[in-house]
Amino acid sequence: MKDGTSVSKKRVGEFSLIDLLSKELPDVGSDMLGIGDDCAIISPDVFLSAGAGSEIVLSKDLLVDGRHFDRSFSEPADIGWKAIAVNASDVAAMGGRPKAVLVGLMVSDDAADDFLQEVYRGLSAAAMKYGVCILGGDTVSSPAFALSITVVGAAKPCVRRSGGEPGNDIWVSGSLGGAAAGLRLLSEGKGPWSDKEADAIRCHRRPEARIPLGEALAECGVTAMLDVSDGLLQDLGHILKASSVSASIELNQVPLHGVLSRTLEGYREALTGGDDYELLFAASPEIRQAIVRCGEKLGIPLSRIGALEEKRSAENSILLMEQGKEAVSASQFLASDKGGFSHF
Repeated sequence: MKDGTSVSKKRVGEFSLIDLLSKELPDVGSDMLGIGDDCAIISPDVFLSAGAGSEIVLSKDLLVDGRHFDRSFSEPADIGWKAIAVNASDVAAMGGRPKAVLVGLMVSDDAADDFLQEVYRGLSAAAMKYGVCILGGDTVSSPAFALSITVVGAAKPCVRRSGGEPGNDIWVSGSLGGAAAGLRLLSEGKGPWSDKEADAIRCHRRPEARIPLGEALAECGVTAMLDVSDGLLQDLGHILKASSVSASIELNQVPLHGVLSRTLEGYREALTGGDDYELLFAASPEIRQAIVRCGEKLGIPLSRIGALEEKRSAENSILLMEQGKEAVSASQFLASDKGGFSHF
């Protein structure tokens, strides 16, 4: 029996289960309509609150047991929290604020009702933290337990991946590699954990969405942005492709989580591990001080780690530098089994 699965095998019917889980959700407020009708309703005023000319942004993520989480390593509430946080992070990466989500719940035979209640308590806790309303969704039996989250938000201005230009600085928020290290530590199962190790495990179980930072950076005028979900190198490649540029990264400027050391393996975990949900963005050197002030105001470290450059060949699109010389091949990292998270 997996640790994250309740011992109880009680199973109510579909509609009784919906009633049971709905009790765990916060009220949606007067400008939205949640569970109870064929569709949820969101007043246009919800999106206009971002200001005239704001855009509606939507995203969807699937989180599948055994692929995106392991119930042996996470409490049920952690799974629910993460499902909301990673979707909210997608909206933050566009410079927006999430407003509402729909939850698709795929229930496996070993997912008991009290386990599902705990998952929904985690969903609810994250929704309240990020100001998101859970408006309903769908439930179905499934061979594997999974959550499908659809998020809708508003952004003004909306930051895309395609605006990067040669000469732009490359920045990243927070630190990298904590979540990957946390998963590794849980897999090794050694314990007890030091404070740094415990924080790495927290990074894996309960990532943070950088919503206020994403909004502030959009207002500053950053040119391209995304969140680091599949590993910095793999995700940076998305900006490079969309913006038709290349990049150089200074390894000694990459902010490693405190549990990692500045060794080849430490850099590998930080650059390819993924699950960080930090914001990776490009910006003109002219707004460096404004970006620094954004980070200081929010209490979030921001590190300038490199620069965008004129487009090179694909195998040399990312150069990993140390003291002005190429230290290790980025393509070597990306070609390895740990080159970045794969959803397949």
